Amino acid sequence: MNINFQNLNKKTKLLEQDLMSQLFSNLSKTPKAMARLSQDDLTYYKDLYGLFIDCYKNNKDPLIEISAKNLQLGDMFQLFSGRDVADICRDIKLLNNLRATYGLLETSLKDISEDKLDEFIAELQRKLVKSNASMGIETSSSDSVIAEYRELQTYYKERFKIGGGLIGISTGYEKLDEIIDGLRKGHLWVIGGYTSMGKTACALNIVSNIIKQKKRVIFYSLEMTKTDILSRLLGIMTNQNGLSILKGFKHNEEAVSKAITQIQESSFSIYSEKNELAVIESSMLEEHLTKNVDLFVVDFLQLVNVKGTKSEYETISTAILELQQTAQKLKVPIIVLSQISNEGAKYNSETVMSFKGSGSIASAADLAIEINIGETDKSVWKQKMYQSESVKMIWNVRKNRHGKVGSLDMLFTGQTGIFEKDPNPSAIMI
Repeated sequence: MNINFQNLNKKTKLLEQDLMSQLFSNLSKTPKAMARLSQDDLTYYKDLYGLFIDCYKNNKDPLIEISAKNLQLGDMFQLFSGRDVADICRDIKLLNNLRATYGLLETSLKDISEDKLDEFIAELQRKLVKSNASMGIETSSSDSVIAEYRELQTYYKERFKIGGGLIGISTGYEKLDEIIDGLRKGHLWVIGGYTSMGKTACALNIVSNIIKQKKRVIFYSLEMTKTDILSRLLGIMTNQNGLSILKGFKHNEEAVSKAITQIQESSFSIYSEKNELAVIESSMLEEHLTKNVDLFVVDFLQLVNVKGTKSEYETISTAILELQQTAQKLKVPIIVLSQISNEGAKYNSETVMSFKGSGSIASAADLAIEINIGETDKSVWKQKMYQSESVKMIWNVRKNRHGKVGSLDMLFTGQTGIFEKDPNPSAIMI
């Protein structure tokens, strides 16, 4: 338990240092911090934070005030991450809640067996992520809502000025971006289909495009190994066969080397041994606190375990609803892959699909995509796949909470795992 406290204390101090550096360099950021943190929320720099607030309110020079009060700064201003002040404040408040909770439970933890400690901590963190109060990022104040709205409005105006037309991160597919405005913070996407319909390939194509934008993705694979996922990703990023790359067969080594560099520079990570919901959510929290995450992917929902549930329906319902809450609390989009039921395939493209296990999946999703065969003859589709030819596929957008639904015509090459826009589309967005 001491190690956990040491880590939390260190992270808290670094976050507070970062915040103080930001305010010192630009005092106009102080109101954004004040809307989220009081002096009592800080552990190491209460006095300095109070000084910045006073300087802002009374138009004083912080350097003169620091000198007059003889505050010892040491090496505090060596840290400056450039992160958004609102994100830093959120993380400070969250860590303080974690530290306070751990302190209250320290005595009871002594009675927990060592082999159950990680499980206990994961469960504790999961509950904290679910709590609005613990996150300290939500308020009912109309003033704060209006302030946040205006802040976002200014942000988007600036993005449009420099050509960043999307609200979210580009998926790399223009038509998909157009209808959903990119992968947006806090949104939950569900990509469904039968076995071998390309759910994982679809997700990895989006991951590839996001990595190329130097964004950070964390991938939770509950079915395949890390090596399998990385091989398939490299195949997509280099337009080659991932298995051939893994086995060392003839391939474009320069392209592979470039892709590996892009993956490393984006801090992409794969987990293949986490299948407990509490552990996955704890990992998401830890990863995001360590370094901002732009996208989480869970492959796939029906393999997630939830302790205490008594049926498949309850397990899947709990998992999808908590992942939805996690996306909203962390303000990070999550893509969840899911199987669909036999009934789901019978519905037309204007109907929300029936995911396997629970109706809550479709309800929770901001965007629901079903992947289907686009060839009129399934035997032709199988033959083309066998011969490593491109086959027609359809991404049916069954639900879009924020825009149009309809279908996207795609071409899929099984040998490389690449999905690309069909140059001769027949589907029309609705």
